[in-house]
Amino acid sequence: YFGSAWAEGDALRGIAGDMVFFDEVQAITQTAIESIEKSVSHSEIKDPATELNGRCFFTGTPKQKGSYYDRVLWGQSDQKKWSVECTHCGHEQFMTMKNIMVQNEFTDEERRYFGCVNCQEELDREQGRWLKTRPENKMYSGYLFNQLNMPWISANQIWRDYTTMDAMTFANEVLGEFYSGNETPLSY
Repeated sequence: YFGSAWAEGDALRGIAGDMVFFDEVQAITQTAIESIEKSVSHSEIKDPATELNGRCFFTGTPKQKGSYYDRVLWGQSDQKKWSVECTHCGHEQFMTMKNIMVQNEFTDEERRYFGCVNCQEELDREQGRWLKTRPENKMYSGYLFNQLNMPWISANQIWRDYTTMDAMTFANEVLGEFYSGNETPLSY
């Protein structure tokens, strides 16, 4: 079944299944998510660690700090992040803006690249592994996908976005982080 949760999720009540996929979860209310999760309560699929029935998958773009998505879905997950090991010095690191380095600054050949914070050599962002940053959290298996980890997005593109986007949009869309600051819109 494909359906829309609308505001409360009532349109999806009564549909039983084994799996539910939530997309754009940042725009779905807590009440709707909790109501729709009940549709897998009769599933024969059981997670041995949590003893919960069925499977729910949540994808979305982090928006507001303190939201249900932040506090529960991400906050209670094991919060896996992509760790890249430098092939030159062996330093293992999560990609941050500190990894964006510059060659030939202020010249016609200026180039930004993703470098190791330890030795400044260029990193191969495809060579990494997922590490749990909150292994004590067992409720959800969470993965942070941000644009710093996407090998098809250049350091120059990230830097351009950093210099042109407002802080909230950059944090949400590029870094995949929840945002709290002056640009945060008022909510109900």
